[in-house]
Amino acid sequence: MMVNGDLMLRTVCLLVVTNHFVATGASFGTEMLAANAVLFQIHYLMAYLFYGFANASSVFSGRARGANDAEHFRQTLRYSALSTLWMSGLLALL
Repeated sequence: MMVNGDLMLRTVCLLVVTNHFVATGASFGTEMLAANAVLFQIHYLMAYLFYGFANASSVFSGRARGANDAEHFRQTLRYSALSTLWMSGLLALL
C-alpha cells in the first residue's frame, strides 16, 4: 500500500465513476446502454493510441536525458507534442 497507494486510489476512483456511468445509462434503457458501450470502446481505443505516444515519448526522452543530449530531448518533446496535436485533430475530424 505504501508504494502503490496512489495508483490504487486512482483505480478505485475510475471504477466507481465507470460503474456509476454504466448504471445511470442502464436506467435510461437498453438503447442508451448499448450506445454507451460503443462510446466506451471508442474511448478505450483512443486511450490506447495516446498511451502508445506517451510510451514512445518516455523511451526517447529517457534515452536523451540519460545521454545528456539536450537537443535530442527538446526534439523528442517537440515531436511528441506535434504528433499528439495532429492525432487529436484527426480524431476530432473523424
